[in-house]
Amino acid sequence: MDYPKYIIKAVENNLDQYRVLNYYNMDQEIIGTHQECTDWIDEHEIVTVVSGSPVNRKTLKLAFELVENKLNWKLPIDKWVLTGSEPQIELISKAVEFFVGKAPDVEKIGKYYHFRSPGYYVITGA
Repeated sequence: MDYPKYIIKAVENNLDQYRVLNYYNMDQEIIGTHQECTDWIDEHEIVTVVSGSPVNRKTLKLAFELVENKLNWKLPIDKWVLTGSEPQIELISKAVEFFVGKAPDVEKIGKYYHFRSPGYYVITGA
């Protein structure tokens, strides 16, 4: 699906007790459901830059999944990662900052990097 650059409005429709959010373009034509548009935005919206390269939300999510707390992503992070490049470490750090709200503490020990963060709940006070 090739969506326009700007989605100008979303309309909620109630169909048989299910909430369906449809998105419309500037010509008032429906362009997709909430999930379809969300998936497209995740792949195409540039949310940060790492080592001079633009990075989308989907890439950040994949990097975050390497270190997130598997019980609940909002809980503290305490993860060791074996990696070989500084851009990878920067990408993981940016991902944690994006999803949690603060860059993690990163310590290099030998070939490993230790990522620590108090987690989303603590950082945001949620």
